[in-house]
Amino acid sequence: MSPFGPLTLESTNAIERVENLLADKQNPDAVRAAAQVLNSLPSYPADKKDILKEIPEKFLSPRKKLDRLYSYILEIPALEFFKKLRNIRKSLEKNGYFYSATIAGLLEILALDWMHTPEEELRIISTLKSRIIGLYDPVLRFRLALFSAKAYAQLLQVENAYESAKKCRRLLRSLPYSNSLESYGVLMTVLTDYKEA
Repeated sequence: MSPFGPLTLESTNAIERVENLLADKQNPDAVRAAAQVLNSLPSYPADKKDILKEIPEKFLSPRKKLDRLYSYILEIPALEFFKKLRNIRKSLEKNGYFYSATIAGLLEILALDWMHTPEEELRIISTLKSRIIGLYDPVLRFRLALFSAKAYAQLLQVENAYESAKKCRRLLRSLPYSNSLESYGVLMTVLTDYKEA
């Protein structure tokens, strides 16, 4: 569920320029220039996320703010993480970046899951589902169904939880990732269906 992308030649060159700019302590506009270079990248590589922490949030685009915030996952309190994600998601939606807004929304749901607020999770899931109508991305749909099942299970709405779990099961055929199978197994354990897990 990471918002990061692969390390490409373009991102390697851009990060090299950013590192050179940040190393120039004499230039007062170096940080702003570095932010402009980062903002021009279509995606940001995960293994270079520490550089994002050196750039103040105010200089970054909403998409790069999401990348920067993700680099702080588990380092800041869940409520603060959630509030920042909500602001970033709304900003991305306002600018028409619905796919990135959906990624931010999934992370927002994760933060809510940490805070055990299933009703709010279901509300955001409903919003995100309405945003991705017509987009068949099995990973996003799997994550939304997974979070739905967990939220319904927390609310003791077992039928709804199993209905969402069935959607997860169907989507697994489209997902070659082992972490999806693992997530589904954990979900079925939560639902006490140990044979299916």
